[in-house]
Amino acid sequence: MSNLKVHWSPIHDDVFCTCSPNKILLYKVVHSTEKPTQKVPSMKQMSDTLWAVEQPKSIEMGMLKTVAWYPKPEPDNMLAIGLANGRVILNNFSGNSESDLIKKEFVPKHTRSCIYLNWNPVDSHLLAEGLEKYRNDSCINIWNIHHKPGNELGDRQRYSSSHSESSGAIHTPYVEIGGPSETTASFCWFKKEPRTFVTGMNTRYLRIYDLRDCTRPQNQTQTKMIRGASVDRQNEHRIATFNENHVSVWDVRNFDKPMLTFQEPKAVSMIRWCPTRKGYLGILSQDSLTVKIYDILHLPQTVGSEELDQYYSERTIKVLNSQIVSSFSWHPKQDSRLLTVTQQGLLRDLIVQEHIPFNWSVDSTLVTAHGKSMSITSFTKDNSIPQDIAVRMKERILQGYGLKSDIIWENVYAIKEEPELYGVWRWLSYAREMLEYNKQGQTFQRGMMGKHLGVKSILGLDVDDMATSHMTNMYWSSDFYRKLACVKQYHSAERSKALQLCGWGGDHHKPELLDTILHELQMDGKYAIAAAMALFNLQISKAIEILSTSKGQENTDLSTVAMAIAGYTEEKNTLWRKTCMSLLQKLEDPYLRAMFAFLTCDRENYEEILRHGWRKVCGPP
Repeated sequence: MSNLKVHWSPIHDDVFCTCSPNKILLYKVVHSTEKPTQKVPSMKQMSDTLWAVEQPKSIEMGMLKTVAWYPKPEPDNMLAIGLANGRVILNNFSGNSESDLIKKEFVPKHTRSCIYLNWNPVDSHLLAEGLEKYRNDSCINIWNIHHKPGNELGDRQRYSSSHSESSGAIHTPYVEIGGPSETTASFCWFKKEPRTFVTGMNTRYLRIYDLRDCTRPQNQTQTKMIRGASVDRQNEHRIATFNENHVSVWDVRNFDKPMLTFQEPKAVSMIRWCPTRKGYLGILSQDSLTVKIYDILHLPQTVGSEELDQYYSERTIKVLNSQIVSSFSWHPKQDSRLLTVTQQGLLRDLIVQEHIPFNWSVDSTLVTAHGKSMSITSFTKDNSIPQDIAVRMKERILQGYGLKSDIIWENVYAIKEEPELYGVWRWLSYAREMLEYNKQGQTFQRGMMGKHLGVKSILGLDVDDMATSHMTNMYWSSDFYRKLACVKQYHSAERSKALQLCGWGGDHHKPELLDTILHELQMDGKYAIAAAMALFNLQISKAIEILSTSKGQENTDLSTVAMAIAGYTEEKNTLWRKTCMSLLQKLEDPYLRAMFAFLTCDRENYEEILRHGWRKVCGPP
């Protein structure tokens, strides 16, 4: 099976065939979810989601040398089959058709092997056949498949076809190219000029002919690169050929020398231009595990240009592990789709991915191109995409972010949804307010205008004579139904300043300040923070009220927490305390965890509050 070839159908998107020296198999591509349940000859996996289902009917024929798929829909799936004796037979997989083309034969004057077959892509009744050298006979026959035995073709008819009338075979080519003892190696039609073609001849010439005057070539160049002639359907000025391990790309407008030449590590077996993607040239070397793709951006203006990297890029497509690729075929309609077959008959269907170029606009819009499609993504308008930091920076600047040095608090309106930055600006605002209203530090503050002090300087911890804290006994709010023991509280100027910097008031002589803060927090929907602040100020009834009356709060545990707090008792070995310790481990909100830790901890040791996730001591985000 080492001579396996694969060909996509030019008509049906999901049909292809494989050819061996004596058999042609037809396959239909199906999705993995559509695999037939009834018995089929065989199925082969092509990709992760696609399978090739062998069709029941095949074409069996000895001495098969080459195959070309008819480019028109009728007759369906008709193939031109070239044999080792030079005959060309038209056939399809059904074997019977109303068309008189099926089973039609074209016979050369002398028996010799068929080298290639090539249908004209526009004038599809013309079929080119390449033949091995024979003295006193042409090497290229172009057949008119609609010619019938006994019909005359005017001046172009060279031989008598009287003996073919009984057999039904055609012996008279439409056109013969090549003089006595000339040879041909490859052939390809031009689509935009369907009466012209390029062919490699006599081991040293690459020629372009026009059917309207076949006595001489319209253009030619002398070169050994005469095999595998292939015209780029996306740019028909480009022709690719190869010889041994070299591949050349020609420009028909400057046909003296190749514009690009690539050297491969092994002898090249086939080359094909991608019919749907401009500049894609597929190359397969002998005994290769890969297919190499050259993406030719444009041809150099001068022959022999040194900086060739700017004209093309290359990539290697690995097909299957340890499997030698026997042949490949580009899909005629779907972009950059490549089908390969290995010597063992394994198939692989893949898409050659594009190098994706992209560009940013000044308004944070990303433009990317992929093949023939282009996508535009706006990072300022598309809410499904996380906002890029550049977009956020621009929006902040438009709101004057960082520029309002006189009223620092106004900077938070640009970053109110970002807790970390919110806390930084609130710290700066509170620190500035403390210094401005500190009458004892007026002289010091005037010398520091426009600057921000650190924690030690604000709290006065950078001096030697620090004031000591004094302890007072504070009582729980009297409206709680159960009488509770007093709690020790320590007061100092530094402690008050720390509470003010965190947004927790700090002046225990002004209870109305705490009420204002709690009201603002509830208006912002921050019920857990407000309840924690009320509890730490020993207003347990207020904390229960805040949690019970919360509205629109996503956390449904608030009412449960309120009920748990309402049952608070100072006795240590109680069911309430054990239940709250268990609930503490399940809560995620740090403020709720801190509240339970505060109620269940030892009054002389508040380590539990910090150990149970009390991290957001700076207040509301």
